[in-house]
Amino acid sequence: MGMVTTLEACGLEERELDKAISQAYQEIEGVDLLMSLYREDSELSRINRQPVAFPLVVSESTFQVLAESMRIAEASRGAFDPTVGPLVRLWGFHRGDPAVPGPGELAIARAKVGFRHLRLDPRASTLWLGQNGVEIDLGGIAKGYAVDRALSTLEAAGAIWAVVDLGESSVCLFNKEDSRTTAFTIRNAVRPATFEIHQGCVSTSGSDQQGFQVEGEWLSQIIDPSTGWPVRDSVSATVVGNVGEGMRVDALSTAGLVAGSQGAIDLWSRFGVEGILYYRVKGAIESVSTPGFPLLQTNH
Repeated sequence: MGMVTTLEACGLEERELDKAISQAYQEIEGVDLLMSLYREDSELSRINRQPVAFPLVVSESTFQVLAESMRIAEASRGAFDPTVGPLVRLWGFHRGDPAVPGPGELAIARAKVGFRHLRLDPRASTLWLGQNGVEIDLGGIAKGYAVDRALSTLEAAGAIWAVVDLGESSVCLFNKEDSRTTAFTIRNAVRPATFEIHQGCVSTSGSDQQGFQVEGEWLSQIIDPSTGWPVRDSVSATVVGNVGEGMRVDALSTAGLVAGSQGAIDLWSRFGVEGILYYRVKGAIESVSTPGFPLLQTNH
């Protein structure tokens, strides 16, 4: 998935622990093989090459991720949209050489974006693409699903404590034996903030991590599907959920970043998760959070 993966666990004999870690890593690799757009042979890449007008049978894992993507897309009014692929590709983020597209190109790409172009049939596990040129991109949710799968594998193996960390942006942990907490640091443009949880899932989406500068303005790789342009005001969104909600909080952090200060809190509250959003206001960085967000301190 193009990032450092960390898996830790305890409570097992060394041989059993090695086996469990290996199986958990295989779960992550399996998700990458199914849903990576950087692999031409992935299931998702094959789906995106298929013509429209007939149903495609997809794997159980991909169908689960697509179904959750559609739920969050609907709830967020498209702030999270699994069909954002044409816009991401147009801006050049897949190629690694981003550039501002022309207005005509942007209009053409936007016409191919919209989660309502997708139709899922849970009884047959099939997907319909409703328009030519639709491209599914699960980069904002597949990491969370991979973390859920890996952590579930470690728990099933008998671990009493475990953490799965994909690039520090999607992290899940469980703790069955003691009261220890794990600290997390939210980095933004001004002041890192620290919080701790006993167990659960944490996802952070940031507009300041990957992108490029144009005439002094930073343009991130997080695209707002409604405008076709990178997110500008939001800096970072961190969402905390329960064990097993890695996929959900992964998508909700992206959705909150796009929705901004007006929409993020309402969205997170409706899903029963906690979150904090940092955003720019007249050159300053402000924050807004759900009432139960476990923020401990801000480091000035």
